[in-house]
Amino acid sequence: MKEKLDPNQILIAEFEYAAQTARQANEDRGKVFELFLANIFTLFAAALLPNIFNFENRAIYVFIFLGLFIFGLVSLFQLVKTRVAWKSSVIAMNKIKDFYVENNKDLARAFKWRMDNIPKANSKLAVIFAQGISIMVLNAMNITFIIYLLLFQGFRLLYIPILVIPFFICFIMQFIVWEKLLKN
Repeated sequence: MKEKLDPNQILIAEFEYAAQTARQANEDRGKVFELFLANIFTLFAAALLPNIFNFENRAIYVFIFLGLFIFGLVSLFQLVKTRVAWKSSVIAMNKIKDFYVENNKDLARAFKWRMDNIPKANSKLAVIFAQGISIMVLNAMNITFIIYLLLFQGFRLLYIPILVIPFFICFIMQFIVWEKLLKN
């Protein structure tokens, strides 16, 4: 079988993968910014609507923020699943590369990633980590707004430290689940 392995095929496939991921990274940058803007504008709109239209029924806003929270959890889950799928694909590709390198030692210099240096799925330096943190913060804000709408009337500075507690609890719980899912 060794004589049937064409090193050019694996080099071409690796180059095409690198080109495709570079193109996807550029596209993802725009999508990340759009997602951030959409979430921020949604939060501002939901927060300002009661003042603009003078709605008395706070339950509407509880449901709006609850919907945003659920959407955020689904988005976070999708991010985790796409990262896990990416990691699985990278492992499969690197097993193939290792097979080729075992049969042609000269190929070892052509590959940046091999099984021993694949980026971690839960790397704090990856763009997906920043995306995850952004969603976790927005989700925690949604829970905080829900608690505020259910328990408080008007605004007092005393509410801020009280509302910080559920914000951090929600954020930390999401972060723990994020880390657990990315380790598997």
